[in-house]
Amino acid sequence: MDQYRSELDARRTYAALETAQEGISLLDENGKFTYVNQVYADNYGYDREEMLGRHWEILYPADETDQVHEEILPEVHEEGHWRGQTTGLRADGTTFPEQHSLTEIEDGGLVCVVRDISERKERKRDLELFRTLLDHSTDSVFVFDPETGTPLDVNDTACRELGYSREELLDRSVIDFEAEFTGRDDWRSFVDDLRADGQTTFDGVHRRRDGATFPVEVNATYVELDRGYVLSMARDVTERRRRERQLRESEQRYRTLAEYFPNGIVTLFDHDLEYTLAAGRGFDDIPVEPADLEGANFYDVWPAATADGLVPAVLGTLEGEERSVELSYAGREWILHAVPITDERGDVFAGMTMAQDITERKEYQRRLEETIDRLEESNERLEQFAYAASHDLQEPLRMVSSYLQLIERRYADAFDEDGEEFLAYAIDGADRMREMIDALLTYSRVETRGEPLAAVDLDAVIADVREDLRLPIAESDAEVTVDSLPRVRGDSSQLRQVFQNLLSNAIEYSGDEPPRVHVSAERESADAASAARGSGRWIVSISDEGLGIDPEDQERIFEVFERLHSRGEYDGTGIGLALCQRIVERHDGEIRVDSTPGEGATFSVVLPAVDDA
Repeated sequence: MDQYRSELDARRTYAALETAQEGISLLDENGKFTYVNQVYADNYGYDREEMLGRHWEILYPADETDQVHEEILPEVHEEGHWRGQTTGLRADGTTFPEQHSLTEIEDGGLVCVVRDISERKERKRDLELFRTLLDHSTDSVFVFDPETGTPLDVNDTACRELGYSREELLDRSVIDFEAEFTGRDDWRSFVDDLRADGQTTFDGVHRRRDGATFPVEVNATYVELDRGYVLSMARDVTERRRRERQLRESEQRYRTLAEYFPNGIVTLFDHDLEYTLAAGRGFDDIPVEPADLEGANFYDVWPAATADGLVPAVLGTLEGEERSVELSYAGREWILHAVPITDERGDVFAGMTMAQDITERKEYQRRLEETIDRLEESNERLEQFAYAASHDLQEPLRMVSSYLQLIERRYADAFDEDGEEFLAYAIDGADRMREMIDALLTYSRVETRGEPLAAVDLDAVIADVREDLRLPIAESDAEVTVDSLPRVRGDSSQLRQVFQNLLSNAIEYSGDEPPRVHVSAERESADAASAARGSGRWIVSISDEGLGIDPEDQERIFEVFERLHSRGEYDGTGIGLALCQRIVERHDGEIRVDSTPGEGATFSVVLPAVDDA
């Protein structure tokens, strides 16, 4: 009977070993396997039979065997038992974490129980990662007991937002910090609705530890696992509410203006590119109504081609930049200006666009460009004509002058007094005709034959002019004084023509007294117009004490062939001041005269300055 019972116990023990969920093995006093169950063999990737008789060291990395020999086995022999974690080595060379238990038996052998805890380790790592992600979330995350409203877990953001430590929050109820719930009945009613719907989103108000409140957007979900839980994620929307309020206020300010915005469209939009305002009389010309925009997203309103043209301006505005783009839409041409809307701190909380219909302007610009092209072609033809005409006129004029001079040399003795006078008139007329042709040719070539504009030292220009006029200055006993003059941007050769003409006129029209001429310069006052032009301008003045000019004639003297005196009184072609005006206009400057008859005249030439740099 005893033998039967012993065999029965042995069979029961064997069955228990074979059906156990853990890996179980027996080692003899030499550390060799005398028994392994299937789970144990599978853990290490061996067949059961090939493990029998082999030493346990095949199942551990080298550094682990040292630990077993030096720490674990001594503790087993002393205490009779050891339990802990080790690293197992599979037959294919891979390792895995294992929960290991060793128990010493009477014959000096060991019972080894092993459980593969790879999945447990993985789950722990996943939980740690999940906790880290939750703690770094910008939203407050709570897990509530649906019965009591007590937090079962919270993330760091929730603690930081509400001003509590984690332990303090876990001792409180949702009623303490969610102002929407005034009591447990409110909370239970909320949970009942949540259990029925699964999840909900609502606007709440959270109360901090110091009593201050702030608006939140709450997303709550009922989760059923081993029991029920309420998962809540709350986002602080203080900044969003502030921007929405400012956007509403801006909308109220701009709406009246926008509705009467002439020939264009005004819109306001938020950071989600949702339009909050759309108005303007430009909607009369497009297939979109203001109501189609307000409350709609930018990408849902405009066709792809139009949206692609607007995107850089719209997105740039929300980054604080001002942008302008031109585009075509609904058969019209538009220019759109996009500007950021900022609060008192300078933060951008919205964007505004102002689109103006420039179809007529573009058409006018196109016609203007065509006109300019035609004028340039016309000017080119006129220049060619002037050159050809001067060349063709010069040839017969030279012949007339040559024969008149020949008649004067050969037959002068045959003329009476009237004949000599008539011959002198003819020669003088031919000379004046040649001068006029040359002057007209020079006038026609001011724009096309000039040198590129560069820095010009006016001191050097006036010095050259005075040298050219040395003889008339000496003959008239003229006194010419010159202040220090600036550098200007211009064509040195053409400016020399201008100042030579003006100085020559000042000497010639001085009257009976010796000429007194003064050249000076002053900076033009820095008004908005001159500031917009860049470096500003210089006013160079040539003042004399001569005959002066009647105010009624001061505009006329700049016209071609206009003369105030007869040719018998003063020489000249009548084109000198017109040439001066055209040269100055090429320099983006001005020429004007200020004069009183009998008290002299001051001619002022305004020229662009050159930066000292």
